[in-house]
Amino acid sequence: MKRISKHIILSVKPFLVLGIGFLSFSCIETFDFEAETESFESALVIEATITDELKSQEIVLSRTFRLEDDGLTRESGATVKVVDDSNTEYLFRESEMLGTYVSTIAFAAQQDVNYTLHITTIDGKAYTSSPEKYTQQSKIDRLYAERGFKLNGEEGMFIYVDNNEPSGSSKHYR
Repeated sequence: MKRISKHIILSVKPFLVLGIGFLSFSCIETFDFEAETESFESALVIEATITDELKSQEIVLSRTFRLEDDGLTRESGATVKVVDDSNTEYLFRESEMLGTYVSTIAFAAQQDVNYTLHITTIDGKAYTSSPEKYTQQSKIDRLYAERGFKLNGEEGMFIYVDNNEPSGSSKHYR
């Protein structure tokens, strides 16, 4: 019995030594964190969803950041407004939470009306979205979950929504 256990230990040792050797001498390309982000250009990030719910709508502005930075930088001091087809302006003011802009009056997006977002940052840069139309609201016919398999064979649950929107114009779902 002792002989077998020693033999097993002896046969495992060379593989262990070889494995550690391969790991310690394998090719690793270093990544120079500083050099890679020297040419970083800050971009404005806009988080906005204007809904058909009558409420004060909200838009959040922030900036992209370097990988080595601590995190999110909110864009404060901007002028934000949404303008519809009839040139009605919905003004937004910055809330106590910097970078979060709330409409000064409650409004709801109306069907088949185009809305355009206008932003002017504190440094004078102006941004304008393309006009977006609020399309017909989709009704949910059925919401259900089924057990199934992903492409890699892993088992999971899948959530499905069946709806019927006859015009085919609805393309944004949340």
